[in-house]
Amino acid sequence: MCELLGVSAARPVRIQGYFDEFRAHAVDNPDGWGIAWWEADVPTVVKEELAANVSELAARTGAEHPASSTFVVHVRAASVGALTVDNAHPFVGPASERTWVFAHNGTVEDLARLDLGHHVAAGETDSEQAFHHLLTRLERSPAATDDDLAAEVLATARELSEGESRVNFLLSDGTALFAYHDGHKTMHLLERDTPEGPVVVVASLPVSEEPGWAALAPGTFVEARGGVVVRRVDPGPWIRHDGA
Repeated sequence: MCELLGVSAARPVRIQGYFDEFRAHAVDNPDGWGIAWWEADVPTVVKEELAANVSELAARTGAEHPASSTFVVHVRAASVGALTVDNAHPFVGPASERTWVFAHNGTVEDLARLDLGHHVAAGETDSEQAFHHLLTRLERSPAATDDDLAAEVLATARELSEGESRVNFLLSDGTALFAYHDGHKTMHLLERDTPEGPVVVVASLPVSEEPGWAALAPGTFVEARGGVVVRRVDPGPWIRHDGA
C-alpha cells in the first residue's frame, strides 16, 4: 500500500524515533524508501530501492540526519514501475519559484488525463506523473497568497482522486506541509507540544505509542506550518470510494 510520514515542527528537530518505527513498516512495504529534509530552505532527499527495514543506508540516515523543521518520508509497496531508485519516493521538482517534495500512497488511474507540462519523468510511476501534473497546475495558477496555494493544491488533489484512483499524498516546500487523504487505507494526525515547541506528525499508521493520534476521515486536507495545523478542510462529496 505504501506508507507516508510527514513532520512539521516549530524548530528544527530530529525524528530518529519516528523514523526507526516507520522504517520497520517496510516489512509490508519492501520496494524502496526515501526521506527528505530541509537545510537553509534547500531540500535534501535520500532514497533507495531496497527495503528500509534491512537497509544500512536507512539505519545510518535515521541515526545521522540533520535537524529540520520539515520531513517527508515514504516506504514503497510497488504497484506501478520497477524497483529502481528513480521510482522511489519522495520526488522533487520546481514550480512557481519554489522547490517541492512529494510522496504518494495509492494508484492514479487514467494517466492520459494528466497535464505534465514541461516536466519529464525520471522513472515510470503514476506517482511521479501525478506530481508533475500538480507542479504544472501550480505553475499555471501562481498563488498570490497562502490561501490561493492551499486551494490549488486541494483542487488538484480532488482531481487526481477522481474515478477509481487512490490518492493520499504529502507535499512540502519546506515551510508548508500539505497532507491529503482521499479514503484509501488510512492516515493519522498527531499534534503535540514539546519543550522545543509544537510538532505535527502525519502518518499512514501511528509511529509511536503517544496518546493523541487521530484517524483522518476520507477527504480530509491538512496544512501545517511551524508545527501547527493552520488549515483543515473536512470531507466533501467528491469522495467516490470506500477506502478499500
